[in-house]
Amino acid sequence: MHVDLKPGPPATRVARPYVFPEVIRRGPLIAADLPGCPIGYAALLFDHGVLHEPAGKEGVLQLLFAAVREGGERLGRDELAFELEGMGATWSTTVGDDFVLVATVAPTAALVPAVRVIAETVRRPRLAADAVARIRDGQLSALAANWSKPGRRQEAALARVLYQSGRQAVPLRGTVASVGSITPGFLSEYHRHHIAGTGRLVLAGDLAGIDLDMVVEAGAALGGPMALGEAVAAGAPRSVPRPAVGRDFVVVDRPGAVGARIALAHHVPVDAASVHAPLTVACHVLGGTTHSRLARELRDRRGQVYEVSAGLQLTSRSGVFSVRTQTGTETAGEVVATVLQEIETLRRGGVTADEFEAARALLTGQFPIAYLTPQAVGIALGCLASLGGTDDFHSRKYRELASLDRTSVNEAAGNQLSSSDLTVVVEGEARPLLASLHSAGLGPVRTDDEGRA
Repeated sequence: MHVDLKPGPPATRVARPYVFPEVIRRGPLIAADLPGCPIGYAALLFDHGVLHEPAGKEGVLQLLFAAVREGGERLGRDELAFELEGMGATWSTTVGDDFVLVATVAPTAALVPAVRVIAETVRRPRLAADAVARIRDGQLSALAANWSKPGRRQEAALARVLYQSGRQAVPLRGTVASVGSITPGFLSEYHRHHIAGTGRLVLAGDLAGIDLDMVVEAGAALGGPMALGEAVAAGAPRSVPRPAVGRDFVVVDRPGAVGARIALAHHVPVDAASVHAPLTVACHVLGGTTHSRLARELRDRRGQVYEVSAGLQLTSRSGVFSVRTQTGTETAGEVVATVLQEIETLRRGGVTADEFEAARALLTGQFPIAYLTPQAVGIALGCLASLGGTDDFHSRKYRELASLDRTSVNEAAGNQLSSSDLTVVVEGEARPLLASLHSAGLGPVRTDDEGRA
């Protein structure tokens, strides 16, 4: 008997639109119901993030929550670990631009006691002077060591160029000078003022098996009624973007480097939400996958890079378009020139119909995957609560992406992307890099020597 193994035409299917789980708000609690999920995510949300850190004390939140892991008044570090392990729970900290999430992931039945343990520890940490000094010294050693790693000096230089002043002009984890200035006494006062009596609660899981009032009560342990902290009312100061004044070529010297790290970036309007979805598609076409324009040109045809990426970094206060790659020192100038040319080609000519359809299909297909776990949903809820978004924020983002047309993508690329007002930062051995950039006709080029670990 003959069996035809040749597949027939695929069945016609209509993709079901993605809908973010229903958001439930109850006082200081924001939650999402995930029916049938045996694991839950719960987090204390503090509306005080990196952008709120005082000048000269950058890195204080990273240090504070590293010190909090040493334990609280009731449970020390080891006792805390045993207590959570006995519940089948873990805990983690996410320090963001506008908020901090201190979270536990645990079986649904253990969420309430796990939240209580985390809340007790975070609100009444030990913060012993010797422990704080030890952790601070460890972070100082790490900052100094990381400065020798590829890319650290470049990122610091890029931040200084993109922002004239403000927190975003300083690396996320601070500097040796800023972290070194934080005393145990300052850290305790900082915790008391911004963390101890504030906070809200984020919850994602099968709510049918969870008493929400008990979760809120556990989250308020040792902190009194959960409420917004002072930082929310005051708001974080905005970093001041540096005005675009044409191309700015910067070389960051890293003696002995065997290659070049390249970053090209400029600001995009963070308040123009309507352009975020079309710009995401445009960036994907430019440098989002191994089939992107930059990958085909720089990797497949020229063999000058292994990988290259283009994308948007968006926060509540800033938006940055960037392209990043690595190459040999001698080919750095040619790679930069090619990237500039491809950006201009995209800006002027837009994306093709095939590129648009492929990018939109991939991005809409990936969108739901980003929210498959309780942790992912919980962090998304934390962002939603901290930034004041509407309950349909994530569902609306999907709809905006799915309903895009090619015209809107091309308009956004033409109006928002630029090859003439870019900051170009190249890290590597300065002398041959300068020669490579000049030979490609790029310049004027300046050398950045302001960076410090």
